[in-house]
Amino acid sequence: MKQSNEKIRRRCWMLFALALGVTAFIFFLSLKDKEQSGALSGGIVQWLKPLLDPYNRVSEEAFHHYLRKTGHFTEFAVLGLCWSSYSVQLGKLKGRRYITLPLLLTLGTAVSDEYIQFFANRGSAVTDVVLDYTGAVFGFAIIYLWNLRMCRRGTEKETSL
Repeated sequence: MKQSNEKIRRRCWMLFALALGVTAFIFFLSLKDKEQSGALSGGIVQWLKPLLDPYNRVSEEAFHHYLRKTGHFTEFAVLGLCWSSYSVQLGKLKGRRYITLPLLLTLGTAVSDEYIQFFANRGSAVTDVVLDYTGAVFGFAIIYLWNLRMCRRGTEKETSL
């Protein structure tokens, strides 16, 4: 039992550090001004557009817009995965459920992200907070559905023995 708790504790610290790293990455990108951010995503557009739109059916501006929004969603989905995984492991360690922890942490990060962008002269939008939080909830849902499936599998195995 003690070895199992130590393993969970190490997993908690690893997931906590990973979530902080993803948050730092998000804030790092938010600190870039409009030109730097546009250049970064523009480079990605130049690389991805020929692969995803070989017949040039979507304008470059529209592709750039959708790529940026997809990037926001994906960053926060990964953050939601990290914080949700952390809360599941913390719950195993403490014998409690921490459902609101990842939801509040990711919402706080989404609001802070837009606040930082305001000071980086990029502007901020409530719709971006909603998009970011939707990505985080998506990551949250994946972890909790996976955890629910694993718990049910464990119950099935116990009853079949």
